[in-house]
Amino acid sequence: MSRAGQGESHCVRSGSRYGVISDTHGKLSPRVFQLFHGVDGIIHGGDFCDEDVLESLRAIAPVFAVHGNCDRFPLVTMLPKLGVFTLAGQKVVVVHELGRPEWPLPSVRSALKAECPRVVVFGHSHRPCAVEAGGVLYFNPGSPTVVRDPGVDRSVGYLDLSPDAVSWELVSLGDECRKGRPTR
Repeated sequence: MSRAGQGESHCVRSGSRYGVISDTHGKLSPRVFQLFHGVDGIIHGGDFCDEDVLESLRAIAPVFAVHGNCDRFPLVTMLPKLGVFTLAGQKVVVVHELGRPEWPLPSVRSALKAECPRVVVFGHSHRPCAVEAGGVLYFNPGSPTVVRDPGVDRSVGYLDLSPDAVSWELVSLGDECRKGRPTR
């Protein structure tokens, strides 16, 4: 399954493409290497659980990442808890535990207020999500390895960024492909 969006329309590739992944928990599917081949960078929302996963992703493209609640030494000393990156002219905040897009955790809320990002990438829930609120895209690629809820596929995502546009795509690691509008 593939869902895509740009505001209310379908995903249109422009600018730079970033692979988005989170909650890998020590594993990478060979399909991730295929899907992320040729991306301009990889955004990881935390819970690598193994430094080898970070190094494997770095072999594909530059990695913009944070650590998650399951990460340990040395990842917690190598990666921030909350990262702020300017990618293709767009400010992107990456954090593992957001809370909910409509009500972020207090520490995250204050960082979002200070940084005014266009995109927030998060993980932790293992549920893919793309929600636009207050001019901010909240994007969770889900998990490519561990699914917690019935009916939720393993997944990754893409962000297509340019100075004047943001679009996204969620990609199931199953066989079904479908495009649609942003959903929660």
